[in-house]
Amino acid sequence: MTLAASQQNQPISGDALVAYQRQVLLGSIAAMVAHEFNNLMTPVLVRSQDALLRETPESLRKAADVAARNTEHAIAICRRLLEVAQGDQPQVQQYPVRTALDNVGLTLARPLSKDGLTYSEEIAEGLTVRADPILFEQVILNLLLNAKAATQPTRGSIRVQAVQQGDLSAIRVIDSGSGIEAERMRTVIQPFLAAEPQHDPRSWVGVGLGLHACRWIAHQHQARIEAAGNESGGCTFTLFWPTR
Repeated sequence: MTLAASQQNQPISGDALVAYQRQVLLGSIAAMVAHEFNNLMTPVLVRSQDALLRETPESLRKAADVAARNTEHAIAICRRLLEVAQGDQPQVQQYPVRTALDNVGLTLARPLSKDGLTYSEEIAEGLTVRADPILFEQVILNLLLNAKAATQPTRGSIRVQAVQQGDLSAIRVIDSGSGIEAERMRTVIQPFLAAEPQHDPRSWVGVGLGLHACRWIAHQHQARIEAAGNESGGCTFTLFWPTR
C-alpha cells in the first residue's frame, strides 16, 4: 500500500497487493542472506586475526582452511536461499544428522568449549533427515549460535539431542542461558513459530533474523520448530524434521 493510497482510503487492486507483498518478501530474503553471510564470515575474521597475531605456519594454514571452507559455504547458502525464494525446490536427500553436526562444528569460529561452555551431543545412531544439506546445516548453526548468545557471558551448557519420533527426527538444542520470559514465549515466540513465514514476511523484526531463517528453511522442508523454557533455566528449541 502506498502512503497516498492509505491516506485517501483508496482500495488497492489485487495485482498491486501481490506486488507489494513480493517486495516485502524480497526485502526479508535480502536481510536473511546478509545475516547468514555474516554468521559464516565472522569465523573467517576471527581465525585471520588470530593467525596474524601468532604468525606461525600452522595458524596461517588453519586460517586459510577456515576462509576457504566458510567462503564456499557462504556462497552456497546465499545462492540456495535466493533460489528457493524464487520458487525452486530445496535439493533434498537423505542426510545424516551426525554429518550435519560435524560440519557445523567446523564452521564455528572455534569449539564452544573454548568459550567457557560445556557442550555435549546425544545423537541416535544412523539418524537421518530428508533435507537440503546446505540449508539444514544452516538451521543447526543458527540454533547453536542463538544458544551460545543466550548462555554467554556466564559459563553454562549447551546440549544437542536427536532421536527418531515416528516419521520425524526430533533435534533439540538445549541451553542453560537466560531463557525467554513466559509472556514473550506465549505471545511472540510460539505464535511466530506456528505461523507460515510467507503470510508476514517482516515478522522477523520481533524475533531476530536467525530464528526467522530457521523457520523459513524448516517450512520449505515441511518441518517445524517449537520452543519451550526449561525448568532449570534456559530454553529448548526443537526441530521436528521429516526423515523421508
